[in-house]
Amino acid sequence: MRRPLQLEVGSRRWLFPTADASLAAIARSLLAAGSDDSEAASAALAGQLAGDPPLLLWAVCKTAVEGQPAPRSVSDVAHALAAGALDWMSCPGQTDLAEEPSSDQAREYADRVAGDLATAQLAGAMAQTDGAECAQAAILFGLLAAATDWLALCAGSPISPDTDSTEGASPLPEDVSQWLAGHLPAEAVRCVEQAVEMLRGSEPSAESHAAEVEAAGRVAAEGRWHWLAQVPHAGAMFPRLADRLVRLRQLEEDFQVTLESEKLESLAEFAAGAGHEINNPLTVIAGRAQMLLHSETDRERCRGLALMKVQAMRVHEMIADLRLFSRPPELDLQQTDLVEPIDSLLAKLAPRAAAHAIVLQRTGDPGPLEARVDEVQLTVALKAICENAIESIGHTGKIDVSLDGDDREIRIAVTDDGKGIPDDEVRRHLFDPYYSGRQAGRGLGFGLSKAWRIVTNHGGRIDVESEPKKGATFTIVLPRGG
Repeated sequence: MRRPLQLEVGSRRWLFPTADASLAAIARSLLAAGSDDSEAASAALAGQLAGDPPLLLWAVCKTAVEGQPAPRSVSDVAHALAAGALDWMSCPGQTDLAEEPSSDQAREYADRVAGDLATAQLAGAMAQTDGAECAQAAILFGLLAAATDWLALCAGSPISPDTDSTEGASPLPEDVSQWLAGHLPAEAVRCVEQAVEMLRGSEPSAESHAAEVEAAGRVAAEGRWHWLAQVPHAGAMFPRLADRLVRLRQLEEDFQVTLESEKLESLAEFAAGAGHEINNPLTVIAGRAQMLLHSETDRERCRGLALMKVQAMRVHEMIADLRLFSRPPELDLQQTDLVEPIDSLLAKLAPRAAAHAIVLQRTGDPGPLEARVDEVQLTVALKAICENAIESIGHTGKIDVSLDGDDREIRIAVTDDGKGIPDDEVRRHLFDPYYSGRQAGRGLGFGLSKAWRIVTNHGGRIDVESEPKKGATFTIVLPRGG
């Protein structure tokens, strides 16, 4: 048993004792994430949580702090822990995973664990008459009925007031037990309260439940032993596993970013060479069509030559866009308040959006919010993303352009409630020149490519979040500069 898990909220910190077997169960859950074994690992984790009240409390506190729905069973907590364990393990302060309490502390912890296990066992048995769901809720609440005492026991030294480790986090409920009770069936809460009184010997009906009380005592004694049992190397191996999984995930993300950047750079090099080679014969074709058009008298031939010239010019414009993508002009960086050009752009796009019954609005920081950018080119990039959002919605919807930032970077997020990005294949080609996820003939699919080129030239990036049929968010992230 060790004290590996920390919870930080505001200026407060708690260190939760955890059984070695629990660390092993979390490790298996981390390793099984996304595999065919994930459900089995989650079920095993639920079984471990049912025998480790402080670990269960830590996970429930995490769900409360992150604003997730209150759980109604131990299985609910296990699913939330299996899904978020890696993020929870890698939060600031989550480092000294091998810390062991003193023998006196270990005994005190174990005695409290035994008491919680007895309460949960007895409450769950009494709640069976109200159905399986009520019994599961009673077990959960029984394990956490002493949450206030556990938090007082696990309170660590205060965090420095200037810490930013919980920036954006919701506050922890003052009374976790009462917060949880407010989301559970009243019958389950009543059974837990009655079980507590029975185990204290102050409940008159305890004699009629003597068998259940005796069974709860056996469960508590066995659970106490299991909670204290040592698993070789659990304390030493677990932090290394969590650290390696965090680094592996970061490497995967970095690889995808690098792969996409290299792919687009290769396309840019191809565009520079191919654009030059195509433009020369294209100029000859367009010039010849123009010359023949001047001397042609047949109306049908004139229409054909005119169409030839128009299509040649269209190809010329496409080549010009390609060359812009491959060799964009130098940036004219100036310290700029981004609010004014963004509002101006949205005003220009508003009639087009309104024609499609689309609400276009700006939210976030009211400004001023300054960054060192090329205002003209950045406006082109943002316009391309907004136009892509309009086309994605088609008719009737909303586009939200949010602006915010900190001392290091500026973020411009364009969120629409359109069709979203249908699959990973489309996602991989979003910024490819002339790629379009729409039907053939609808647009050139070049706007996002220009946006990517402009933003990366600024030293920034474009993050994309989307789910099919749930819209998309394109976020331009720029260094603050200057």
